[in-house]
Amino acid sequence: MDASIQSLQNSEPLAWSSQQPIPINDPLVPNEVRNALSSTAETNKLYRVATTSIDEWWLLDIEGELLNIFWPDGKTSF
Repeated sequence: MDASIQSLQNSEPLAWSSQQPIPINDPLVPNEVRNALSSTAETNKLYRVATTSIDEWWLLDIEGELLNIFWPDGKTSF
C-alpha cells in the first residue's frame, strides 16, 4: 500500500471549516441530518456552522442560496 494512502487511512477525520462544504456522506455529518436530506441534496453544498451552543448544518444550492438549516437531531428550521 502506498505510504501516503496508509497515512490518510490512519489520520484523524478532517476538521472541516465553516468555509468549506462537507460531503453529505462524511462521518462528521450526523445520521439524523443525512437522513433528513433529500436525494437531490447531493447536488447542493452542506456546511457545518459552529455556534456557541451547537453545530448547525446549512444546506446551500450551487448559487449559494440557503435552502435549509439542520440541527444534529435532523430537525430543520424551515
